[in-house]
Amino acid sequence: MTGEGLRHLVATVGVSQVLLGTDFPTDWNSKGVDHVLGTSSLSDADKKAILGGNAAKLLRINPQPAGRSIHGAKDKPEAGK
Repeated sequence: MTGEGLRHLVATVGVSQVLLGTDFPTDWNSKGVDHVLGTSSLSDADKKAILGGNAAKLLRINPQPAGRSIHGAKDKPEAGK
């Protein structure tokens, strides 16, 4: 899917209805999420939802440990905390 196709899908159905996954029974492509991360029309929150947040809500699980961002680095603490 292209970035424009992903943008159109999100505009049509809403970001909460979009998940990334596969049923392909071999190793996952090492660049499998690059098209989502590279879609400039999506916010970081949209990317986080598509890459796991929506699936976590659907499955009622914690999507990732606290303090981690979608880019793998620790999130900066909020000012005053």
